[in-house]
Amino acid sequence: MQPEWPVPQARSAVVSRGLELSLCEWGDVSSAGLVLVGAHGFLDCAEFFAPLVMALHERCADLAFVAMSFAGHGRSSWADTYGWYDHTADLLAVTRAVRTRARDGARLGLIGHSFGAVQVLQALTFEPRLAEFAVNLDAVSPPFSMQNDGLPEVLAHLAARGGDIRPLPTYGDLDAIVQRRAASNPRLPVTLLRWLAPHLVREQDGRYAWRVDPALAGWVRPWDLAGSPPVDPLELTAALPHPVLTVTGAAPDHPQVRGHYPGDAAIDSRPGSRHCRLPDAGHYVHLECPDQVAAAVLGHAGHPAGEQPA
Repeated sequence: MQPEWPVPQARSAVVSRGLELSLCEWGDVSSAGLVLVGAHGFLDCAEFFAPLVMALHERCADLAFVAMSFAGHGRSSWADTYGWYDHTADLLAVTRAVRTRARDGARLGLIGHSFGAVQVLQALTFEPRLAEFAVNLDAVSPPFSMQNDGLPEVLAHLAARGGDIRPLPTYGDLDAIVQRRAASNPRLPVTLLRWLAPHLVREQDGRYAWRVDPALAGWVRPWDLAGSPPVDPLELTAALPHPVLTVTGAAPDHPQVRGHYPGDAAIDSRPGSRHCRLPDAGHYVHLECPDQVAAAVLGHAGHPAGEQPA
């Protein structure tokens, strides 16, 4: 039997920069003592946190989890252009809105995976008082970025196409979607990919198209042309006043979903960082080992149901 991960108890939206950002909510933000705001990885969506939410709620009933879909992802609006700090501004807008709804005395933390984890760290450098702690799920190297000497080639490529964005392929059924995603994420269970597939696509003329904005999935990442190159997440961690839990997977994974691993010593040496290393997980630590990640997150948040990370 295919497992059923928890569907959001509520769907809401926050407007940022004139865009509507879709939110998935599990638990009651207005009454929970612990509130987590989740930021997904690049080309994923808010629903990718469902397995972790289930594991968290099994350990802590007094918890609310609000996951956003970045602009151009999931059910959120598409933007005219995308830049690195545009996503940061959107995450800040969502967190402010959640913080306003949370009850007095609630403990609020930001948790992000991959691209979303770097955005969490980036956001807290601008507004450190928005959260009490942060969790970084396997983002320990700068996101892939074009070298400066590649800019002329990019501009020539775009000019040759007349500014057209590469169209994304469509698929005849959801099984084809699952197969395509499994090629990029071979470590993820097929049962989970089947559950996630409807959230990643929309039906269009009898076929399935990715929900993601093609402008995000083209030949070059949009922030490469935005003048704000991604920064090193470990450097951001060291600069924050917050306690940061960094969860990494030690198992091999697809080379295109994970950058260079700097080594455990580099992670452990960052002041303020606590490192939880999972030997049996790849890049998607929260999907492969949700129980272990949930225990580490709750321990980091100071909840008695959690275990202190190694």
